[in-house]
Amino acid sequence: MQSFPKSQDPALKAIRYFAWGQFSDLRVHTLTERDAPLPEHRALIGRCLLFLQTDLEFKWPSPPGLGEGLLRIASLGRWSGTSEEEYKSKGDFDVWPFLKRSDYEAQISTHK
Repeated sequence: MQSFPKSQDPALKAIRYFAWGQFSDLRVHTLTERDAPLPEHRALIGRCLLFLQTDLEFKWPSPPGLGEGLLRIASLGRWSGTSEEEYKSKGDFDVWPFLKRSDYEAQISTHK
């Protein structure tokens, strides 16, 4: 079984964070049949792979970590770290992990 590469690269760390929430740790996912990604997840996977083939710097803020989630739970929701809406407002979230649609479109045209 292949594991996600360990890296301090901010893009890989963010991609791992978002991928981690898509799958259960209780079984192996094959990405076929019942595990086949939905079209929107397939598009996200494609953008991640395309982004990792570029020399672009990952410019999104670090996603909230486990510690932030635990603080929010422990404070019964009173702790106000980075919200999902605030995170998504930092760029064009429809083309994440690219920050700007123009960067994404430029890479699409060069990788055809």
